[in-house]
Amino acid sequence: MTEQEAISAAEREALEAGYALDDYEPASVRSDDRGWSVFYTLKPPAPPGGHFSVRVEKADVVRLFPGR
Repeated sequence: MTEQEAISAAEREALEAGYALDDYEPASVRSDDRGWSVFYTLKPPAPPGGHFSVRVEKADVVRLFPGR
């Protein structure tokens, strides 16, 4: 899986969960041996918990983790 494919999968998951991605900074991405982590932060001024991440694993497992 490429970085762009991981970002696309993360965006689909976020949109399905009801996140308005236009309200967030461009995603930052990290990879490891098992997949990708895609991080989103609300544009300033952001309240506490104004972030979330999406984990995209090579087995096409996509999980969203809301901010706290």
